[in-house]
Amino acid sequence: MVNTNSRSCTLAALMAACTFAVHGQELSITPRLSLSYEQNDNIFLSPESLQLTDGEPAQTPLSDTILLLSPGVAASLTGRRLRLSLGYDFGQTLYNRYSELNSWRHNAFIAGEVDLNDDTVVTVRDEFLRTEDPLGRIQYAVN
Repeated sequence: MVNTNSRSCTLAALMAACTFAVHGQELSITPRLSLSYEQNDNIFLSPESLQLTDGEPAQTPLSDTILLLSPGVAASLTGRRLRLSLGYDFGQTLYNRYSELNSWRHNAFIAGEVDLNDDTVVTVRDEFLRTEDPLGRIQYAVN
């Protein structure tokens, strides 16, 4: 069992969304900032059932306090026949005790729709994610 106590707040009140009219299309830009705090008693997801033959634990799960700071921005362009959204979020994970585990996260996306006529809509979506794996391997995902 992993005991995770998490506190999170979004500072949306400090950020203001901007909306503009561009050639009959509406452009909206929204910055964001997220700050998360986590106390984790098993940062490597070690099974608690690992036991030596005499009943003593073979490995004690490591615990730490983790801070995640994540700024980002999203933009959307909306028109009569066109809808386009894109965004990027950056995250830095900071460990209190085990600073060698500090890492970066990146998440970018783009999505678009075009109404070719009343019955035909073309939709395109792609996303890129770079994050850390608790077992030490860097993970990349492209959808």
